[in-house]
Amino acid sequence: MGAALSIPRLNPHMTQHARHLSILVLILLLAAATRITNVGSWPLWTDEGWSIWATDGSQLDVVFDNLAHDRHPPLYFAALWGWRSLAGDSPLALRYISIAAGLLTVAVAYRIGADVFSRRAGLYAALLLAVLPIAVYYSQEVRHYGAFVLFVLLSWLCFLRFQKYPTFGKWLGYILGLTAAFYTLYFAVLPLAVQVVVGLVWGWRLRNTGTHPRYKKPFFWLIGAWVVTAVLYLPWLWVIATIQFPTLTTGIGNLPGTYAATLANIPPLGELLLSTQWALLLGLGALAVWAIYNTSTQPEFRRDGIHAVRLPQQGAVVLGGVGLLVAMFILSYRFNLLSGRTLVFLVPMLVVVCGYGASLLETPRHEGWRRTEPAKVADVGEGVRVQPLSPSRLVTPANLLLGAWLLVTLASPTVIQPRIDSDTAAGIVAEDYAAGDLIVLETGWDDNAFAYQLRRVLPEAEIVRTITRADIYSDQKDLLPALMPQLDSHRRVWVVQWLQAPQIMNALDSGTAGYQPVIRRELPVNADYRQRFGDSVIQMVLYEKPILDAQSWQFGDLFTLRDALAPTQAHTGERLPIDLWWSVTAQPTLDYSVGVFLLDSSGAVRVDHNGAPSDKPTTIWTADDLYFDRHTLTLPPDLPAGRYSLVVKVYWYGDNEALPVDGQPFATIGEIEVQ
Repeated sequence: MGAALSIPRLNPHMTQHARHLSILVLILLLAAATRITNVGSWPLWTDEGWSIWATDGSQLDVVFDNLAHDRHPPLYFAALWGWRSLAGDSPLALRYISIAAGLLTVAVAYRIGADVFSRRAGLYAALLLAVLPIAVYYSQEVRHYGAFVLFVLLSWLCFLRFQKYPTFGKWLGYILGLTAAFYTLYFAVLPLAVQVVVGLVWGWRLRNTGTHPRYKKPFFWLIGAWVVTAVLYLPWLWVIATIQFPTLTTGIGNLPGTYAATLANIPPLGELLLSTQWALLLGLGALAVWAIYNTSTQPEFRRDGIHAVRLPQQGAVVLGGVGLLVAMFILSYRFNLLSGRTLVFLVPMLVVVCGYGASLLETPRHEGWRRTEPAKVADVGEGVRVQPLSPSRLVTPANLLLGAWLLVTLASPTVIQPRIDSDTAAGIVAEDYAAGDLIVLETGWDDNAFAYQLRRVLPEAEIVRTITRADIYSDQKDLLPALMPQLDSHRRVWVVQWLQAPQIMNALDSGTAGYQPVIRRELPVNADYRQRFGDSVIQMVLYEKPILDAQSWQFGDLFTLRDALAPTQAHTGERLPIDLWWSVTAQPTLDYSVGVFLLDSSGAVRVDHNGAPSDKPTTIWTADDLYFDRHTLTLPPDLPAGRYSLVVKVYWYGDNEALPVDGQPFATIGEIEVQ
């Protein structure tokens, strides 16, 4: 007795409740960790880029117009538009709405599991949802699917609780959850169909069980909830009927990431929804379904008050997850409905069923079913003695099984959506980008993702998307007329190309508008994208337009500087590309070097760059050819502000003697204002 812990008298059931709450908090922390870790390091993919484009307007009505002429409801995108104005456009900020929705989904899944089955089943469901790859992924994507999952689950929670104990608050919560789901994704019609079936059966049971009339009113309130939801949705139904309907009838069958309804695709779908260890969770789900069915066939349970309420709700959870999955698979023989983004809303109900299956592996001693000894409490005067939770109560079959599943899943996560390395491509462009360069994207449907990543590193860059005017795989639509004004007004143009037919790249390669390719970079795409689309590299090419009939500088009797392109303004700490265009009157016999210098008002050298002109030694230069030569000056952060002269000299490294230009050792090609 002396070794016992003396604490104020507490209800032992409250102690157990606090223990479950502590475990739930730990699970939510795990869910937060899986969703936040490295979330800012991933590039946006195609659909996320579209989300950025759709919410770029300065006015909300622009966002609504973008959505009305696509295939999406407005709720998530309106929220994203408002959130971006507050939190900015960093990857973490953009994904915050989905992360928050994912964490709330884990908590709601626990609540449904605890209400319908048991607290232990709810905890197991929350644990599964915290680390399940598909749940984690859609809790990070800059898309509406994570929010849709939350709204569907909230509608289920309020629906089930309203059936169990009807109140106005639950009725209103059901309407709001269901309406939000419809304003987030049109697939809300599928869980609603199941809820209507379950609600009608519930109403039929109320009518045929001799229940007092006042208990039959909730059924009519439930019908009223569906009517109110329909009324609240009327404004967007008008948009669907008048604008979106032709687009919606095309379905998703031709989109990447969809699955045909075949037996061969059952294992890939199982891995998609339930991770690489999907067979284990499938077994737990089958155990739960069998247990529900077995209980429903026993008259003594049907007469029991608790089970008479719980059994229909357990059946509703199975229908909302397993039943709807089977129905969607069957419907996909006619309309393709199978993809990660269209099935993810089923996952919480599936894991609730699996969580119940895991709880069935526990013995009554582990589960605490012996109501006579719920916490092994002994009275000690005015206090109680609570025996600590022993390790033997933690080492249970379900805990060991799910613990192993957890470790394997975290160690080998499933790739839900491959991503092209648009962030790496943007970094490559930024290395050689100069202020004022035009960037033209020929990157197909990934153009918005490329544009976002480029703006992250080059916020002032002028970026032109071409997919809005082109056929992605052909050059039948001529893009040049629309782009010629911009090509004529610039001296340097970057073209980033992947997958899309390279119209602009081919035109500039052939010398259109006087451009010549000067820098060419290639980035291999990852294996997933290469396998899906075939195009194996991202091409990034810088084209420059030299002006050869303007001022030139003659160095000795050998080298002619035909054109120089340099900025007139710069900031300390910047990298300044200085582009020179050379020709020779005869083939040089020595390998000459070129120096570019930034001189202050006293003539002192403050920054310089020396190197061979172009990527070819001058001894192989030939007369009348034109050679591109880039030198990059890095301005020190402590360089004083002011005007600096930009000068060039040509010399042979053997004697370091400069070739004269107008009697001087160097030519002044311009001035730069440093700020």
